[in-house]
Amino acid sequence: MPIIKETSKLHQPELISQTAQDKYLVVKDCIFLASILLILQGFMIWGLGFYSDDWAFLSLFHGAEDQSILGLIRDFFTQDPIARMRPVQIVNLAILYSFFGSNPTGYHIINSLFVLSVVVLIYLSLRLVKVPRLLLIGIPLIYATLPHFSTDRIWMSTFHTNISITFFFLNFISIIKCLRTQGRASWAWGILSLASVVLSILSYEVILPLFLVSFVVISWHTKKTGKFSFAAFNKKSKLLLFANFLAFCFCILFKAWISIRTGGFYTSYWQHLWLVFTSVIKNDFIIFGIKLPKVIWQIFANHSNLTLVAVGIPLGIFIFNYLQKVSAELYKPLLWIKVILAGVVVYWAGYAIFLTTAQFDPHPTGLSNRITMAASLGVATCFLGAIGLTSFVLPSARLRRNMISVSIASLCTIGFMINYTIATFFHKTFPIQLEILSDVQKKFPVLTENSVLILDGICPHIGPAPVFECFWDVSGALRISYDLKKVRGDVRTDLFKYNEQGVTTTVYGEEVFYPFGENLILYNYQSKQKVVLTDKKAADTYFAGNLTACPKSKAGHGVSIF
Repeated sequence: MPIIKETSKLHQPELISQTAQDKYLVVKDCIFLASILLILQGFMIWGLGFYSDDWAFLSLFHGAEDQSILGLIRDFFTQDPIARMRPVQIVNLAILYSFFGSNPTGYHIINSLFVLSVVVLIYLSLRLVKVPRLLLIGIPLIYATLPHFSTDRIWMSTFHTNISITFFFLNFISIIKCLRTQGRASWAWGILSLASVVLSILSYEVILPLFLVSFVVISWHTKKTGKFSFAAFNKKSKLLLFANFLAFCFCILFKAWISIRTGGFYTSYWQHLWLVFTSVIKNDFIIFGIKLPKVIWQIFANHSNLTLVAVGIPLGIFIFNYLQKVSAELYKPLLWIKVILAGVVVYWAGYAIFLTTAQFDPHPTGLSNRITMAASLGVATCFLGAIGLTSFVLPSARLRRNMISVSIASLCTIGFMINYTIATFFHKTFPIQLEILSDVQKKFPVLTENSVLILDGICPHIGPAPVFECFWDVSGALRISYDLKKVRGDVRTDLFKYNEQGVTTTVYGEEVFYPFGENLILYNYQSKQKVVLTDKKAADTYFAGNLTACPKSKAGHGVSIF
């Protein structure tokens, strides 16, 4: 016994040293990942504003009689039936509005911090299940720079997606920590897991199927390590884990009860499945995969600027140098095959929710790519697995190591360039929106609650970024500008039409009709022409000689740039 005690003492400094080294590596890796993400986000969010749905949401807050946070939440919840199924989104926007009002910079800074938290929590989650360090850094690094979900980085109306995934990974970490601890610590982690599963699902429903994957991974890891089992849990842990499962089920029931977007398939269900499969593969692995060289060529040929090279190239070198110190250990092809298979599972789980709804219209660069953030976890994993597996075509370990580092660094550099290029269009459109609103106020010093203002002489999109594209953004912007609650606005697009009774606009398949009358006003921003559409004759006279030449675009997509 004395010999055993003495041996334990001899090993204690070694264990302490190892623990200190592990902590140092964790801090070092997290700082590295954070620096890459914040460099990207910093260049993307500088000059961003409000777009499309943002104006509708802001007008609800602006018109609320009770400007307290609870008052803002109550008004939003009662007036927006779609947002009701995402109450965390409502709370988040209400809090942001109470702090920042009509200043967009604060909104985008807070959102960037949530994107940062996602990247760091991915790293910490993978570390808990003891994946090799190259995967530990590579997956969150690639994910941090993927252009697949660019909208979630820059559009206020989709900030809740980042909140959802943040709490998803916090739930994963909390459950494992709960299983590994006892007493008060177990209670604390269990309560955190319970809160995080509710906050995640009530932020955005796309994350739901990934919770099933998470629970399977936790169960597999538990059995594999043998460090803990359900029989070893204390009563508090069992109670909290059972409550965690009940919370998950409750959220599903809540979503199913309150959602107005399930079903509604326009074609057969099998055609819908085929649409989901083909469209996401095209966007995620062809346009932003196989065709990446063509995309980069198009960027430098049509959208090049100094930032792409001045920041992108040094960023890639920085990533390469860091990975050279990480990827010293090489792995067998079987590991990379497993990584790819794991990525495929996560990828399809990220899209599985769209098997329940026809509300599915993906696009690589437009606002519609907001739905891709969960599936992008699988994309990042598949990309890393493919890089690792492909490296085995090279004969030596040194060449393979260099290839992995170069490939990841190149992929991240390309991701920076694509993300920044997409953001530049949003940088352009926000000042244009403000110029249009200023011009409208000069030409129409007074509008009434019954007024309807149709904008003409503008293109609804510049690249993927909306200027004004439909009734809800024009109406919202006018209500804020004129401090009115019911004034309406819209924009003339290629789907605009009129008949004997009035004019009709269409967005996302929804038609909005405005009858002719003294309150129906059309303003051409380009020619500065004002027309009151009192009848069809007035409409015929105006539309016979006015047509704005705009690139072909679509709501949610904008103008294709790749």
